[in-house]
Amino acid sequence: KISVFILYKLYFLLPYTNPTPLNLPLTGNWSLLSFDVSDSPVFEIPLSGVSQCATGKNEVTVEFHQNDDAEVSLMEVRFYVPPNTGDDGSDPVEAFAQNVLSKADVIQATGDAVCVFKELQCLTPRGRYDIRIYPTFLHLHGKTFDYKIPYTTVLRLFLLPHKDQRQMFFVISLDPPIKQGQTRYHFLILLFSKDEELSLALNMSEDEVEKRYEGKLSKNMSGPLYEIVSRVMKALVNRKITGMKGADGYSDSDEDQHDAYLERMKEEGKIREEGDGSDESEGDSGTDTPQTKYIGRFPLYLIEKN
Repeated sequence: KISVFILYKLYFLLPYTNPTPLNLPLTGNWSLLSFDVSDSPVFEIPLSGVSQCATGKNEVTVEFHQNDDAEVSLMEVRFYVPPNTGDDGSDPVEAFAQNVLSKADVIQATGDAVCVFKELQCLTPRGRYDIRIYPTFLHLHGKTFDYKIPYTTVLRLFLLPHKDQRQMFFVISLDPPIKQGQTRYHFLILLFSKDEELSLALNMSEDEVEKRYEGKLSKNMSGPLYEIVSRVMKALVNRKITGMKGADGYSDSDEDQHDAYLERMKEEGKIREEGDGSDESEGDSGTDTPQTKYIGRFPLYLIEKN
């Protein structure tokens, strides 16, 4: 039954142009499954369809480009690599991955990055990452994992305040999500302190910056780190940032209770202003003033906001 099931999956999921039935040497008995190669192919994987190759402990995960028109498609294949070293002392897992990447259709970093942000705190996936910004993708480089995220997979951008009003979240919504083992991350969440400042120079000439980004970016920028990161991402991804109302939209003082999101909701008439001339108590009012609720760290009315 196992062999029949796998033959069925391989026949229908692998992207053959003109699939023809093959006599695959696949046998098994209960929990033991053997792939006898001999002179017959077990299965074939076109490396032109490989989009990503990630390594783990004694494991290599090969991911494939998505086919939006197909109802069912092969997403990934995992290979177990025995933990023995090669004759030259090289790591067989890394050697296998490099051989795949050398022939695969993956994103390659050509030329210098537009800019680099060092040691940014990332909540999901957790860790500190160097983020290299390229014209068509961003590269997250950490101690254990690397991610190359094309801008075409970015759905939305969010800039949200922390409840303590001293930190900011920058959230990148992704589809398809990035994967780390069995875990999928649909959101890349960065955490910034409002007090952290940055001076940044783009690796481009002023004329090139003006021509490519039409005034959205400057060659030299300085200010709060979260503003610089969000501004760069907005220009390169070409997506609006939900929740950002400019540099003056957030309070740096605990005494100033101005909230840019609350003001926007009030302007649209969704939240009743206090002191609007009505002396009615809460019990006399037909509708109570909506209270801000939180989902985890994020205000509910922010997430529901278009």
